[in-house]
Amino acid sequence: MTDKPQEKAFEISDNKGFHMTFENGWTVSVQLGAGNYADNYHLPFEYFKKVNSATSNKAEFWSWNKDRSKKYPKEPKGYLTVEEVWKLMAIVRRKKNEQKK
Repeated sequence: MTDKPQEKAFEISDNKGFHMTFENGWTVSVQLGAGNYADNYHLPFEYFKKVNSATSNKAEFWSWNKDRSKKYPKEPKGYLTVEEVWKLMAIVRRKKNEQKK
């Protein structure tokens, strides 16, 4: 198949987290795997290629606009609780819609 995949609102990223893209063009990234600022930071990357699921009490959060020229926050925030991730997602969800011209 030579067609490029269409952009989707949800994406699994490397078996260790997910991305969600809001209608305003901003994408949030919630990660909890090896190398991410979460409980599983020190696990080997190979582990996440083998497992069907992973768990963590903390996660890493970051977001960016459609062309990645803006990021919120400026650097990934790590070791966040569910409530902290949810609050950051709400901020991103309310950002100005940059897709409208």
